[in-house]
Amino acid sequence: MQPPTARNSCESPAVVKRSGRFRSLAVASCRMLVWLYVIAIVLVWLSLRLGGDRWWWATVLLFGPRWIFAVPLALLVPAAVILRPRVLWLLGGAAGFLCFAVLGMCMPWRTFVDSAAERPTLRVLTFNVDLGRGDLPGLDQLIEEAQPDLVALQECNDDLAPKIFVAQGWHVLRKRNLWLASRYAIEEERAVIDDGKLGYWGTIALRCRLETPLGLVRAVVVHLETPREGLDAVRWDGWGGRGAMQAEIERRAKISALASDLAGGARRTLVLGDFNMPVDSAIYRRDWSRFKNAFSQAGWGFGGSKMTRWFHVRIDHVLASGDWQVVRAWLGPHMRSDHRPLIADFRPAE
Repeated sequence: MQPPTARNSCESPAVVKRSGRFRSLAVASCRMLVWLYVIAIVLVWLSLRLGGDRWWWATVLLFGPRWIFAVPLALLVPAAVILRPRVLWLLGGAAGFLCFAVLGMCMPWRTFVDSAAERPTLRVLTFNVDLGRGDLPGLDQLIEEAQPDLVALQECNDDLAPKIFVAQGWHVLRKRNLWLASRYAIEEERAVIDDGKLGYWGTIALRCRLETPLGLVRAVVVHLETPREGLDAVRWDGWGGRGAMQAEIERRAKISALASDLAGGARRTLVLGDFNMPVDSAIYRRDWSRFKNAFSQAGWGFGGSKMTRWFHVRIDHVLASGDWQVVRAWLGPHMRSDHRPLIADFRPAE
C-alpha cells in the first residue's frame, strides 16, 4: 500500500474542514429560516386579527389568498428533515397554527348523530345566485334534495326565483334582490334599504318572523357591501389607492352596523346571507360575534363560499342566537355562481 501523496494529505483536511463549515452554515441557516417563518406566521395572524377591516393594508391581506403563506413549508420541511430534524416540531406547530388560525380551517370537536330519529328541527339554506349566473335549475334540485325549511337568496330577481317555491306552496317575502322563502307562514317586520345615501343602492337586510312548530322564529337575510371597490383601488393604484380602501372600510362598517341593529338580539334568531367579510374581520367581530357561526361550530374544512380564480374566501354565513344548537353546517355544490350555497341544521339548545 502506497502512502498518500503530498497533494492528498494537504487537501483532504481542508476539504473536510470546508465541508464541515458549509454544513454548519446550512444547519444554522435552516434553523434561522424556520424561526423567521414562525415569527412571520404569528405577525400575519396579528395583522388579520388587529387590522383586518380596520387598516387598509391589513384589509388587503384579509381578503387576499392566504394559501401563499403555506408555500415556504414546501422548502422548509425537506430542508429540516435533511439538516435539522429537531426543528420539525416547530414547523409542525407553525403548520397547525397556520391551518386553523390563519387559513381558518374548521373542525367540529363533538360527535353528531345524523339519523331519522334525530333529524334537526330546522334546516336553512343561503345562496348568492349572482344575478342569474348561477345554476337555478340546479338550485331547484338542491332544494328538493336538501329539504330546507328556510331559504335566503341574495342577488335574485323575479326571473330567477326557484320554481319549487310555487310548485310546493312556499311562503315568499322579497325586497328587491333579497328573498326569503319558508315552508311556514311569514310575517314581515322590517327592512333596511339604502337608496344611495351610503352608496349601496339596494336592500341591506330584511327581517321577518316565521310561524314554525317551535313557535315564532325571527329570520334575517342580509347582503352587505362588497370590499371590491377598495381592493380594486389598491390593485390598480397601489399605494395611491389606500385612501379609497380606507373610505370603503368606513362605509362597509356603517352598512354592517345598520344590519346588525336590525338583527337585534332576540331569542330564536337566525341571520343568513352574504356578509362580504370573513370571521376575523374587525367589523364582523364588532357587529356579529354575539351570534353563533354555524360553520365555525359545526363545519368541516375551510368553508370557502366565495370563489375567485385563485382562491376561496368564507364570507357567506349562517348565524344563530345563543338559544340554538348548531348540529351541522356544510357547503352545497358549485352552481356556476361565484358563491356556493351554505346549509345548516339547528335544534333548540337544551
